[in-house]
Amino acid sequence: MPKMHEIIAVSDDLKGQATKTRTDLISTFTSKPHHFGKKIVTFRPDAEGLSPTTEEQSEIQTTLIKEIAWVSGFLTKAIDNGYQVDLGNLQAKADLVVEGQDGKPIVFAKDVPATFLMQLGRHLQAVRDLANTIPTLDPVKGFTRDDKQEKGIYVAREVIKPRTKKVKKVLVLTPSTDKHPAQVQSYDDDEKIGTTLTQEWSSLATPGVKSQILARADSLIQATKKALSRANSLELDVTAQKVGKQLLDYVFAPLEQ
Repeated sequence: MPKMHEIIAVSDDLKGQATKTRTDLISTFTSKPHHFGKKIVTFRPDAEGLSPTTEEQSEIQTTLIKEIAWVSGFLTKAIDNGYQVDLGNLQAKADLVVEGQDGKPIVFAKDVPATFLMQLGRHLQAVRDLANTIPTLDPVKGFTRDDKQEKGIYVAREVIKPRTKKVKKVLVLTPSTDKHPAQVQSYDDDEKIGTTLTQEWSSLATPGVKSQILARADSLIQATKKALSRANSLELDVTAQKVGKQLLDYVFAPLEQ
């Protein structure tokens, strides 16, 4: 079992890593949501003998599930480290419990120290802030799950649009006679030359899934506050307690459904 000073020695490093990776992912969510999508724009000419051409194509660079799993690894280490440090302080304790959807209590951890409950409240608020930045699918595009892709990929309705070009045409205002030439006027007209097919995929979450994640994070934050008020003193083995992964798996479980 590690000694307390060994656990404390890496606390700042783990917190720093968790903060940086979470901040980086929030930046990706807010400024680079296109990394999670795939788009193909194909031009289909009407003229015979011409083949369709791909005018625009982008690939999914990563998925929401993979990015959440990546940052969760750092958050889990920071949470577990803080948990072990405070358990070693032999401070007040209480069970961390939330009410499940079936009305039965879900016990995430028993005999949680009061000092960790204070720290856990900050961790969970950070997780909640992260979850609040999760980009969601545009409901206007009619995304549905694409069973042909890996888990978490949605496909939008195909969009077909006509492609036109400007052509010069002549309008006869007055026909010609044996005494006067015809009076004509030229004008621009749009002539259909083909169609474009836009296909779009995305690994973003639905608004409903995001709401579920936020609700779960909120319930854990409230449960932490209640547990803190019930806390008592108890001596625990700091090396036997890990709770970070279980907490984050609970918050982000809707992504896997």
